[in-house]
Amino acid sequence: MNPGSRPFVLSRRWFSVSFAAVTLCCLTARANSQQPEVIGGRDEAVPRPNTPGELHCPFGVQFDTEGRMWVVEYDGGRVLKRIADGTFETVAGASETGYVDGQGAAARFNKLHNLVIAPDGMIYLSEHLNHVIRSLDPKTGVVSTLAGTGEPGYAGDGGSLDQAQFNQPISIALSPNGESLLIADIQNRRVRELNLETRKLRTVAGNGKKGIPQDGSLATEAPLVDPRAVAFDPQGNAYIAERGGHALRIIRDGRIYTLAGTGKAGKQDGPALSATFNGPKHIETGLDGRVYLADDNNDLIRIYDPETEQVSTLNTSPYQLKRPHGVTWYQGDLYLSDSFHHRIIKLAAPSR
Repeated sequence: MNPGSRPFVLSRRWFSVSFAAVTLCCLTARANSQQPEVIGGRDEAVPRPNTPGELHCPFGVQFDTEGRMWVVEYDGGRVLKRIADGTFETVAGASETGYVDGQGAAARFNKLHNLVIAPDGMIYLSEHLNHVIRSLDPKTGVVSTLAGTGEPGYAGDGGSLDQAQFNQPISIALSPNGESLLIADIQNRRVRELNLETRKLRTVAGNGKKGIPQDGSLATEAPLVDPRAVAFDPQGNAYIAERGGHALRIIRDGRIYTLAGTGKAGKQDGPALSATFNGPKHIETGLDGRVYLADDNNDLIRIYDPETEQVSTLNTSPYQLKRPHGVTWYQGDLYLSDSFHHRIIKLAAPSR
């Protein structure tokens, strides 16, 4: 087993492992009987990548506690909710780019990447070209700035959130206890944590310099290539995907390790440290602890298995993907943002 295979646990609250295992078994058995299907956007044998329909370049997809699907669009500029008849309702934003807090269609965004939904229902959004983290109250439709000034920079650790600065905060993840956001601050080459209770920000990985971190080095003193995505598993373990670094990394006891990827672009499956990716853009974990990566430039979904330390490619047949940017695991199924085909695909999570 490689030295990074026992992850650093950021959260102090643990889910029940036995309950998760039983739930996973039941959900996987049900999910494997289902066929892949398009549940939003274009459902065509040969989709037209440059012709958006109901959805316009969906990136992030998540579910609230009521089981409703929420989607953010990169080019479309909207936050949408899937309603009972299967269509999507615009909750906030419009096609025009801008930086405007406000209610519903009055709000403006500039390149939304992904979203997370807290246990209280509050929605948090990463918006990289406005260099801010936004919040959306689903009850009122009001969009507010949570952190960031709207200008690129690196500031705010330990201070007030209205003085915080990011440089293209491109992905966020919610801790299992709902207390904090992990932020991939890509152009600052850092991963930062925002505590939602104390309203304090801190850096947990990256020293701002570009480079490949040495296994076992202190995460806050190590360089990073370009942290593009972050994710927690149900136990609170944190993962980092590097886009140009073509790698999956993890923090353990304050130290950083590479789990998968050689650092060179490719699409080789097999032993994790010999496997290759090509611009991974988003990561998600299932209850079984496996990590699902949207391998954007390969038009594939890849899986890292920490038990076997192997990387494999998810079979999405009969659908071929075009620049996937989002993958979400929900109740035994995977939901993929097939971004440049302007659709969301649902398929069963594979069993081991």
